[in-house]
Amino acid sequence: MKIKLLGLVFILYCSGARADEFTGDLTLADQLYSKGDYTRAALAYERAIAAYPSAAAYNNLGNARLALFDYPMALACFKKAIGLDPEYAEPWYNLGNAVYDQHRFADAAGAYQKSIDISPGFEQAWYNLGNAFFKLELYSEARKSYARALELNPADYQAAYNFGNCCYDLHEYPEAIQAYKAAAQLNPHDPLPHKNMYELYLIINNRNSANSELEIVRKMSGLLAEELLRFKPGNTVRK
Repeated sequence: MKIKLLGLVFILYCSGARADEFTGDLTLADQLYSKGDYTRAALAYERAIAAYPSAAAYNNLGNARLALFDYPMALACFKKAIGLDPEYAEPWYNLGNAVYDQHRFADAAGAYQKSIDISPGFEQAWYNLGNAFFKLELYSEARKSYARALELNPADYQAAYNFGNCCYDLHEYPEAIQAYKAAAQLNPHDPLPHKNMYELYLIINNRNSANSELEIVRKMSGLLAEELLRFKPGNTVRK
């Protein structure tokens, strides 16, 4: 979850006791959020907002409410942050996460795209946009989003793996195999790229390579081939 820590810049807009109250509650809220105490963090963010209703404070309150699975309040906070600062990318991104969790994938894609329009280098937004497109079965669009995420962060294992998933579902098997190979290099401890390459090599009738991948998976996880073929992991949204 993206949390924007607020600095002393807001003292310019507060003065005296209100400034002290705002900065004290905000510092406490950030600390509580970092410790996973989301209920107390939310209360502290609310006190900070009472002293100064900033877009960033509403965004952070939304994240705390989202962590508590209070979706109506989280959505209201992100929308309030956007209303105060429409060019603030993070509440758009967090709004996307909130509606994604509710399986509103088209709305999530729109929110992620808005955050990207504001901040084109927002790698996590590109990755989550790919996941939203994937859930909508728009595999070509998802692949483009994962490709952009990888341009921004070539070491992103999950983006490389999900890029392979898109190619797999588009029946672009050589490209899928190459993507899974790249993912396996980025995370040599995960058997899933090898499991998917095993399936793909069977599809293209490359039995020797399929057997090699299956042996790697067995050594890594101890799963049998039948169990591997039944296991279909999904793509995971980032917060």
